[in-house]
Amino acid sequence: MDIVQLRTEVIDFVKKASELEDQEKYEEARRLYNKAVDNLKYMIKNDGNKYNIETYEAKLKDYEERSLYLKELVTKIENNKKVPIGGDK
Repeated sequence: MDIVQLRTEVIDFVKKASELEDQEKYEEARRLYNKAVDNLKYMIKNDGNKYNIETYEAKLKDYEERSLYLKELVTKIENNKKVPIGGDK
């Protein structure tokens, strides 16, 4: 796959991930952010344009942070579901 196709995929993944977040489908959104991260890592290694690489690196950091945030959010949601009604009496 060429860089242009990968760039298009990253944009599509992130748009869809944002939509899924709005629908509170956090785990699915996180998977898409991770796919975008994988594509960006490949693009950083294979794109010779230093300005593109700087942009990819910034986006990579943003999407990694977002994925981590969503992972933590899902964990918190799951932990809250485990608390019995009436607290932890």
